[in-house]
Amino acid sequence: MTQWTNRPPATHDGHALAIARTPATGTLTLIVTSPDLIGCRTHFYKGRTTPCTETKCHACNEGMPWRWHAYLGAADPKTGRHVLIELTATGCQPLAQYHELTGTLRGATIALSRPSGKYNGRVVARVSPIAISPMQLPPPPDVPHALAIIWNVPYSSIAPGPTNAETRIASIDGNQVEAAQRHPAEPPISAERKRERIAAAARELADHNARIHDATNTTGGNGSATRP
Repeated sequence: MTQWTNRPPATHDGHALAIARTPATGTLTLIVTSPDLIGCRTHFYKGRTTPCTETKCHACNEGMPWRWHAYLGAADPKTGRHVLIELTATGCQPLAQYHELTGTLRGATIALSRPSGKYNGRVVARVSPIAISPMQLPPPPDVPHALAIIWNVPYSSIAPGPTNAETRIASIDGNQVEAAQRHPAEPPISAERKRERIAAAARELADHNARIHDATNTTGGNGSATRP
């Protein structure tokens, strides 16, 4: 039954969010609103990204290859606009590393750029420790619901299953594979321990960003051309 109201809901945008596009030149800087990444297999099928439904998947039936994409919510500090970020399995590694060290991505700053300077060049992500209180951010988005709208598919066809298994990306001989394993709930950690984790994350991410900077200077800024 359709529900009629005299006023729009407080969150009138509902689940609809756009995927932010990293520019060919310059940097897109956002504040993460999701606590963690969530991702799935996708196909570039008939000119657009679509989810792999595995069963009765038209792209699979036509022999189209799949790639794993990660998604998360983020806010633009300049405009306040709430968006989604899309990253490849390789591109999301700094965020997965940061989450392992701190326990959350929410409130962290993410800077996205394309070292090649090309519109379809690979996207590099740099993560900085939490720069804003999570209390000042909008609620985390329901990413699968938002993607169902973008992909124009029923939410029921891509809804996450009833499992708390966390998906992580492993690399074996250069091939990206999914590694899913259950992690028992960790006991609450002290504020001091959290600060230690964030400081450790900052050091490791600084080293990671320095390696990216050195590699970019060595190659003259050229990267392999891939979709985001």
